[in-house]
Amino acid sequence: MAARLPIEALKEGMILAQDVADRSGRPLAKAGDCLDARILIRMRAGGVSFVEVLEEASEAAPENSDIETRIETVLTRKFAGTEGNPLMNEIRALAKSHLAALRRVSS
Repeated sequence: MAARLPIEALKEGMILAQDVADRSGRPLAKAGDCLDARILIRMRAGGVSFVEVLEEASEAAPENSDIETRIETVLTRKFAGTEGNPLMNEIRALAKSHLAALRRVSS
């Protein structure tokens, strides 16, 4: 079940029920994204007033394998074209390790 909340009521950790775009229609976040400080800042800057979030954490809590898959997908996209660069490979590995550690702490 989803609830429509004002931007002021949103908290980190809530899960979006729908995609969110700014006033110009540029995408800011996708349905299923877990709200974090970065997304909240972008939504405020983009003039978003209300968003749909999932009401119950049990509905929204993705399995660990789903989270690991999302982390891998995001890192692959962010580091596209850097595969042969040893320094970028190390940075990517550190980012993956850091995100995994954050996930363990928050669960």
